[in-house]
Amino acid sequence: MVWNILAPHFDYDQQDLIANVMASYIMGGLKLCRSEMKSSSMQMYLLNGTDRQYAVGAVSLLRELDSELRVNVRGMWLHIDNIA
Repeated sequence: MVWNILAPHFDYDQQDLIANVMASYIMGGLKLCRSEMKSSSMQMYLLNGTDRQYAVGAVSLLRELDSELRVNVRGMWLHIDNIA
């Protein structure tokens, strides 16, 4: 998956909205991996350092939601493995 650039009027001035969109994007990807598009792993490319910070914040939350998931940010990629 590639994290999309949001419309310019959302860029980094409405941080709660950006975090909400990223969370929905990640959760939607996990849902697809567990249903129609079965996969045990998912990677999402992050476009810049700010987006990477959002992903780093999501890592601990995802680990709390599902302790079986292996979630890491490596470079500019969010890796989620062990999706059941």
